Amino acid sequence: MTLVYWQINWFACVGLTVTGLPEIAGLAVLPLLLRGALQSGSVRVLLLPSLLLGIISEVLFNWLGWTNWIVGISYWGLPPLFLIGLWLNMALAWKTFLSKAPSFLIYPMFLLGTAPAYLGGASAGCIEVTSSWVSYLGIGFVYCIALSVMHLILRIRGDL
Repeated sequence: MTLVYWQINWFACVGLTVTGLPEIAGLAVLPLLLRGALQSGSVRVLLLPSLLLGIISEVLFNWLGWTNWIVGISYWGLPPLFLIGLWLNMALAWKTFLSKAPSFLIYPMFLLGTAPAYLGGASAGCIEVTSSWVSYLGIGFVYCIALSVMHLILRIRGDL
């Protein structure tokens, strides 16, 4: 069920951002995120790591020039709330991705599949993405690192 919550939150967050409400978008994920956290111990455990890795990753992407935040407000140099909301929302999906697909498929999927998601955000006017293979693979590689951290946490807990 948490994967369904993740997908609903994703559409709500992106939809609100596209319609000009990026600050509300970041908060829109909270009701289903809270419900998922109440239903699943693994979601509760992955909330903080997902938040921290999301902030670090988005700041890194911006600093390296791979992305540029063009909507939303950046408080104290942090990513806009809609990006923080999307990363928090990933806490709902990490375990499903890791438990339903073999590692030899999921890591390449993250490596190659995250750049198109960012390009989709760029085409919707949410962010700007540098058009280069370095930025595309770099974003995917950072997501693979985040995935491996979540994988390690879930293995230590005995959830995988």
